Amino acid sequence: MNSRDVFLRYNFLIDKSEIKSYYITDDDEKIKLNNFKKRYLSSGKEVFYILIEKPIKLIEFVQTRYFLKKDDKFFKSYSLPLASPSAKNITLDNNKNIFWADLIVNV
Repeated sequence: MNSRDVFLRYNFLIDKSEIKSYYITDDDEKIKLNNFKKRYLSSGKEVFYILIEKPIKLIEFVQTRYFLKKDDKFFKSYSLPLASPSAKNITLDNNKNIFWADLIVNV
């Protein structure tokens, strides 16, 4: 039995003026994602999101961990571990026929 392919989408509740100083990275800091885009949740709340382009197999334990970090001259050590997806975060996008794991992070 195969696991579903799921796309991770981290949604950040943060002020628009602050989002430019943040980025997402992995454990080894091999990646640096900072291409935040704006969207609105079904509640009407504005969020900025990053989509992890490579789908993952939804299994009990996700191997890659992601962190939200900040490019800041004053506070260099800011690192917020981001949650891994679970079954309750998964939704089907009928238009694109793909599964999303939407995770909301209040910064």
